[in-house]
Amino acid sequence: MADILQRPGASPRPTPTRRRTPTADALVEKIAKLDLLTEIGTVRSRSDLNFRGNVRDVVSLSRTPALGPPLLCSVCQHKTPVFGKPPRWFSYAELEHATGGFSRANFLAEGGFGSVHRGVLPDGQAIAVKQHRLASSSQGDVEFCSEVEVLSCAQHRNVVMLIGFCVEGKRRLLVYEYICNRSLDTHLYGRHKETLGWAARQKIAVGAARGLRYLHEECRVGCIIHRDMRPNNILVTHDFEPLV
Repeated sequence: MADILQRPGASPRPTPTRRRTPTADALVEKIAKLDLLTEIGTVRSRSDLNFRGNVRDVVSLSRTPALGPPLLCSVCQHKTPVFGKPPRWFSYAELEHATGGFSRANFLAEGGFGSVHRGVLPDGQAIAVKQHRLASSSQGDVEFCSEVEVLSCAQHRNVVMLIGFCVEGKRRLLVYEYICNRSLDTHLYGRHKETLGWAARQKIAVGAARGLRYLHEECRVGCIIHRDMRPNNILVTHDFEPLV
């Protein structure tokens, strides 16, 4: 089985110097057993995923490595995460630094699951960091681990990509790519709402439907039911490319 964990630093294996609880060790061990690289290789070979005209496809489907990741948004110049890479194991210190100490200036949202903050990695990759409010229970860790396992294999141009995660003490964080132009509801109902042209409306509707179809019917880990499909859970770039 492929070792999918990419540790902060050079070695992918846990080092004795990092102190973790037995629960965290068990959680990381379970994630490490996921044969993600084989899974992604199978998905990348499928011809029905070869949608043309989208920068995310260039990264996920091209046989020739590009000089650098293409842009996710032509306005913000944010880079597209590389498809086919396993999720990275971040340290809490790395994410704290990337988000400016989870500052209010970088705050994005708050929900029952916890808070979300914007951040920037040293390589310039913009990220959204979701902190999980987990009770100190094995059930909470099981749910978190299951989410990492499933989302690690769900890679599609209209699905927000999981870049990595953090397991440190009682802290559980997920690191996603950052989508720059807010959620769809802010464009429909927000204070600064704008009139969307028909081309943008069609692009959003078709893209969101493709993302759902992938999750429901095409994801190799099985059917993933979204359960909460609504405008505030559809993110868009300034090019109005939707991601669920």
